[in-house]
Amino acid sequence: MFAQIIELKNKENTAVDVENIIACYIVSLKNNGQILLEWSLVKVNGGYNIYVSTPKEDSLSGLHDSIYVKKYRQELDQYFDIYVKKIGLNAYSREYCSCTHRTAMEMQTYFEDIDSVFTCCACGKPVALYELPYLDKQDDHYAVVNWQGIFCATDKLWLDSLSDRFTGNQLVNVNSELSKRGREIANEIGKKAGLKVYYNVFDDFTKKVKFVKVNDRKVRLCPGCGKPMQYAKFCDNYKEIFVCEDCLLSSDLPNE
Repeated sequence: MFAQIIELKNKENTAVDVENIIACYIVSLKNNGQILLEWSLVKVNGGYNIYVSTPKEDSLSGLHDSIYVKKYRQELDQYFDIYVKKIGLNAYSREYCSCTHRTAMEMQTYFEDIDSVFTCCACGKPVALYELPYLDKQDDHYAVVNWQGIFCATDKLWLDSLSDRFTGNQLVNVNSELSKRGREIANEIGKKAGLKVYYNVFDDFTKKVKFVKVNDRKVRLCPGCGKPMQYAKFCDNYKEIFVCEDCLLSSDLPNE
């Protein structure tokens, strides 16, 4: 993840609602996965500075723009000269996937996650959203970003409310409305990208998870179809996990 500055330097023209245009521009970048959730707009002499976190160094390139990013960038161009400057690599961030060929991804997030929900199974690194195809009837990745926000909020509420039943069910139950929408997104992205996308099962360790012995090994039963899941080792950055190839579910519960 990179820390960068988008500098907006005033031209002669001015606009009364220019900050509203800037806000729309920032949101459109976020909804396309070109910037992550952390950003700050600072008014400076001669214009504005937008401090952002990006998945990659070239994330703000026009090559990745959605139609909405292009629209608001063109509007801003009437009032500002726009420059992008790299501050440096975020020391606490994860490096993003740069694989030229992917065969599988895993979809997973958690309450404080700001990275992409998709992880490449070949390298174990997050995949920038703008490198993936859009869902049907979508012109950016808002549906994915919005789902992640809802999941993270539900996860945080579950933790802060001492594991209440409603939020717990939304997270753990693979057939809850939250999980079903996540699985639909994973399935559609996988079909459009031509690869497998496993939806990671949220495991509440207070719930009873079913296991069975297969060839003298303890194997988890799939929460979707009830069949034994298979062991999978995607890459060195992944620990051994369970997967169901029929339901395209994954689980990283330890083998205990």
